[in-house]
Amino acid sequence: MKRFFILGTIVLFLGCNSNLKLYDQHALLKPIKRVKDDFYIKDFSNSYKRLEGNWVWGSGKDTLVLKFTPIFKKKYEENIFGYKNAYYDTCLITLKYLSNGTEILNTLDKIRTENCLYAGHLEIITTMFYVYNKCRLGVFDQPVLMFAGNDLVLVNKWNEEEGVFFEKDGEYKIVIPRTITLKRLE
Repeated sequence: MKRFFILGTIVLFLGCNSNLKLYDQHALLKPIKRVKDDFYIKDFSNSYKRLEGNWVWGSGKDTLVLKFTPIFKKKYEENIFGYKNAYYDTCLITLKYLSNGTEILNTLDKIRTENCLYAGHLEIITTMFYVYNKCRLGVFDQPVLMFAGNDLVLVNKWNEEEGVFFEKDGEYKIVIPRTITLKRLE
């Protein structure tokens, strides 16, 4: 019995052995630009776990719920980025938006492949994240998320008092103030 245990442990260890080079996502990632294969940009500080859960913002007439779901060891798409056997940690963002009590959009229960919004890390800073809209590739007006005590603050980069956070032409438009504070839902 002891031999089977030792043999099983050895097989498990060898099976889990990986040739992936690990990089801390909050370290300076300039060296990674030279690497194309066999790497994993990992969230060693567990910053995405801190985001995990539902967060809500409300004004007199609007309510926005953001749900953050960490995704660990997500594979880079080779046809887009040119990486092979490359992975990273990220955080999926789904949302629900109500205006005057009417549901405008609800993606809280959508599967991963149907979602556009992800939280991406900032180098070095473990309490700030970019909000990437993968449905609008090439648009660089990403809002920034940052922790403020127990709250989460979303700051948009537009100059007006309010602007469009998320939209689909002809279907819906989510307009929020430039800066909002979200509270964690328990």
